[in-house]
Amino acid sequence: MGLTLAVKNLQGTNVPPYIRFCNDLVPSIAADFQPDALAHVEALYEKHLKAGLPRWETSKAAWMERWVQRTIDHYALIQPSVGLHVIEGIYAQDGDAFDGGPGRAACPTSS
Repeated sequence: MGLTLAVKNLQGTNVPPYIRFCNDLVPSIAADFQPDALAHVEALYEKHLKAGLPRWETSKAAWMERWVQRTIDHYALIQPSVGLHVIEGIYAQDGDAFDGGPGRAACPTSS
Protein backbone atom coordinates (compact mmCIF):
# COMPACT_ATOMS: atom_id res chain seq x y z
CA MET A 1 0.00 0.00 0.00
CA GLY A 2 2.97 2.31 0.49
CA LEU A 3 3.74 1.93 -3.19
CA THR A 4 0.13 2.72 -4.06
CA LEU A 5 0.34 5.97 -2.12
CA ALA A 6 3.70 6.80 -3.69
CA VAL A 7 2.47 6.46 -7.25
CA LYS A 8 -0.72 8.36 -6.43
CA ASN A 9 1.52 11.32 -5.56
CA LEU A 10 2.82 11.26 -9.12
CA GLN A 11 -0.68 10.71 -10.50
CA GLY A 12 -1.34 14.26 -9.35
CA THR A 13 0.91 15.51 -12.14
CA ASN A 14 -2.02 14.97 -14.49
CA VAL A 15 -4.66 17.61 -15.06
CA PRO A 16 -8.42 16.96 -14.97
CA PRO A 17 -10.07 15.07 -16.55
CA TYR A 18 -7.01 12.85 -17.23
CA ILE A 19 -6.25 12.41 -13.53
CA ARG A 20 -9.00 9.84 -13.00
CA PHE A 21 -6.98 6.66 -13.56
CA CYS A 22 -9.53 4.22 -12.07
CA ASN A 23 -12.54 5.35 -14.09
CA ASP A 24 -13.71 4.31 -17.50
CA LEU A 25 -12.78 6.59 -20.35
CA VAL A 26 -15.17 9.50 -20.25
CA PRO A 27 -16.27 10.86 -23.63
CA SER A 28 -14.30 14.09 -23.20
CA ILE A 29 -10.98 12.19 -23.23
CA ALA A 30 -11.81 8.93 -25.03
CA ALA A 31 -10.57 10.27 -28.36
CA ASP A 32 -7.08 10.65 -26.86
CA PHE A 33 -6.80 6.89 -26.23
CA GLN A 34 -6.44 3.96 -28.59
CA PRO A 35 -9.89 2.89 -29.86
CA ASP A 36 -9.44 -0.57 -28.33
CA ALA A 37 -8.00 0.65 -24.99
CA LEU A 38 -10.78 -0.69 -22.78
CA ALA A 39 -10.89 -4.03 -24.62
CA HIS A 40 -7.11 -4.32 -24.16
CA VAL A 41 -7.38 -3.61 -20.43
CA GLU A 42 -10.23 -6.13 -20.11
CA ALA A 43 -8.09 -8.79 -21.84
CA LEU A 44 -5.23 -8.05 -19.42
CA TYR A 45 -7.64 -8.28 -16.48
CA GLU A 46 -8.82 -11.73 -17.62
CA LYS A 47 -5.19 -12.84 -18.13
CA HIS A 48 -4.17 -11.65 -14.67
CA LEU A 49 -7.26 -13.18 -13.06
CA LYS A 50 -6.50 -16.57 -14.63
CA ALA A 51 -2.87 -16.28 -13.52
CA GLY A 52 -4.01 -15.92 -9.91
CA LEU A 53 -2.71 -12.40 -9.32
CA PRO A 54 -3.29 -11.54 -5.66
CA ARG A 55 -6.37 -9.34 -5.07
CA TRP A 56 -7.60 -9.82 -8.66
CA GLU A 57 -10.37 -12.13 -7.44
CA THR A 58 -12.14 -9.22 -5.74
CA SER A 59 -14.96 -7.04 -7.01
CA LYS A 60 -12.53 -4.11 -7.33
CA ALA A 61 -10.14 -5.93 -9.64
CA ALA A 62 -11.45 -4.42 -12.89
CA TRP A 63 -10.83 -0.85 -11.76
CA MET A 64 -7.48 -1.88 -10.23
CA GLU A 65 -6.47 -3.20 -13.65
CA ARG A 66 -7.48 0.11 -15.27
CA TRP A 67 -5.50 2.02 -12.65
CA VAL A 68 -2.42 -0.18 -13.11
CA GLN A 69 -2.43 0.14 -16.89
CA ARG A 70 -3.03 3.91 -16.86
CA THR A 71 -0.28 4.33 -14.26
CA ILE A 72 2.21 2.31 -16.31
CA ASP A 73 1.36 4.30 -19.44
CA HIS A 74 1.68 7.62 -17.62
CA TYR A 75 5.03 6.82 -16.02
CA ALA A 76 6.39 5.41 -19.26
CA LEU A 77 5.83 8.88 -20.72
CA ILE A 78 7.09 11.09 -17.90
CA GLN A 79 9.80 8.66 -16.70
CA PRO A 80 9.87 10.01 -13.14
CA SER A 81 12.36 9.15 -10.46
CA VAL A 82 9.95 7.38 -8.13
CA GLY A 83 12.49 6.48 -5.44
CA LEU A 84 11.69 9.41 -3.18
CA HIS A 85 7.96 8.90 -3.64
CA VAL A 86 8.25 5.23 -2.68
CA ILE A 87 10.22 6.06 0.45
CA GLU A 88 7.69 8.73 1.44
CA GLY A 89 4.80 6.35 0.84
CA ILE A 90 6.31 3.55 2.90
CA TYR A 91 7.22 5.76 5.86
CA ALA A 92 3.99 7.75 5.79
CA GLN A 93 1.61 4.82 5.42
CA ASP A 94 3.22 1.69 6.78
CA GLY A 95 1.23 -1.24 8.12
CA ASP A 96 -2.26 -1.38 6.67
CA ALA A 97 -1.64 1.87 4.71
CA PHE A 98 -4.20 3.89 6.59
CA ASP A 99 -3.96 3.97 10.35
CA GLY A 100 -2.20 0.90 11.70
CA GLY A 101 1.34 -0.33 11.57
CA PRO A 102 4.61 -0.48 13.48
CA GLY A 103 5.50 3.15 12.75
CA ARG A 104 2.13 4.35 14.02
CA ALA A 105 2.62 3.05 17.56
CA ALA A 106 5.24 5.72 18.30
CA CYS A 107 3.08 8.52 16.93
CA PRO A 108 0.91 10.33 19.47
CA THR A 109 -2.72 10.71 18.56
CA SER A 110 -4.97 13.61 19.41
CA SER A 111 -7.98 12.95 21.58
